[in-house]
Amino acid sequence: MLPEPWFRYAGFWNRRIRHVGWRRYCPVCESHLRAFVAHRNDPEMQFDSLCPVCACKCPHRCDWLFIQDYCRRASGRLRLLHVAPEPHLGRRLAALTNVDYVCGDIVAGIGDVRLDICRLPFADASFDLICCCHVLMMLPDDAPAIAEMFRVLRPGGIAVIENPVATGVGTLEPATAEERLELFKDETILRLYGDDYRERLSAAGFVLDEVCPADGIAPAKRERMEIYSGNVILSRKPDPTR
Repeated sequence: MLPEPWFRYAGFWNRRIRHVGWRRYCPVCESHLRAFVAHRNDPEMQFDSLCPVCACKCPHRCDWLFIQDYCRRASGRLRLLHVAPEPHLGRRLAALTNVDYVCGDIVAGIGDVRLDICRLPFADASFDLICCCHVLMMLPDDAPAIAEMFRVLRPGGIAVIENPVATGVGTLEPATAEERLELFKDETILRLYGDDYRERLSAAGFVLDEVCPADGIAPAKRERMEIYSGNVILSRKPDPTR
């Protein structure tokens, strides 16, 4: 990743000082906070909350807890692909000592490379780990993207593919921008996944598992991090040799 200009670091420390407190804690930027803040699509903070310092949401905090622990337990170096990288999460992932970090976005200038997740510019079996948060829900067709992530993972590799998932319903895909704006408060979100989300991942060949990265963390500390749903869906590429 490109080095951050000095004024972004200045802004980071300004926010950290302005919001300092002991009621909340963000494990991504390691800030002690008075409070998290509401997401514009969730003003009552029922499902999500933003860190006012680094803007990471609950899924980012869960992903970071899992990936940090996963990499710490790994026996060798890991090659990690971060799709549509969130700035502060990306900096923490890039700083992991046993990780070769690659990140990219379809928008030029974001990340190391410009990439289309539906046509990834990497050879088969190039990565041990993929982090992809809140991308599939914005794609007209998510199947090619899921297939591409499966292709570039090495056998035994894991993809952390994070998207909001509702239970007890099927995937909801409003037809018009007006409907999306009314339902999701954001017309760029094309779908809300339902009970078939796991089937979509499995159809590409992934074997699914689910972990709670906050297991083992004291309840009081877990509450300070405001982790609403601590589970992370893991999509593993089968290794025929094991």
